[in-house]
Amino acid sequence: MTERNVALLIVGGDSDPNTRRVVDQAHLRGIDYVFWDTDVPDTRQVAWDLVQPVIDLGDLRLRPAAAFLRCNVFNEAAAENAYAVHDTVESFALAWSDIRILNRRTSGAVNNKSRNLMLAQQCGFAIPETTVLGESSPLVHHPAADRVIV
Repeated sequence: MTERNVALLIVGGDSDPNTRRVVDQAHLRGIDYVFWDTDVPDTRQVAWDLVQPVIDLGDLRLRPAAAFLRCNVFNEAAAENAYAVHDTVESFALAWSDIRILNRRTSGAVNNKSRNLMLAQQCGFAIPETTVLGESSPLVHHPAADRVIV
């Protein structure tokens, strides 16, 4: 397997519009990238070691300069696969400090969207009405389900 240097490794699901946007922008800007689609079951073929900052993704052997990681929450059928791949690639990126990733200092901590929204609101950002639910079934009865963050 030949090792390849790549500017950007994108890990996430093709069914996630946010990840899709990053892939599209990388393509439009001519960035040398590899997209590892966690919607595909075979993408769990991920391995790396502590010898060098190289990651094996299926038949690819990559030395990425940067990584964009997003766990796909839009494809319930592929969720288990997405979490496994995301965690494995995130551990790789965190282990090698030369690999640029977003939020390196807080990646090991659990992200909390509600806390992030509160912080954004405290910083002066306009935040839409927000409802936090443990189950989506009550959403049907929400009076403005199309205008709030759920």
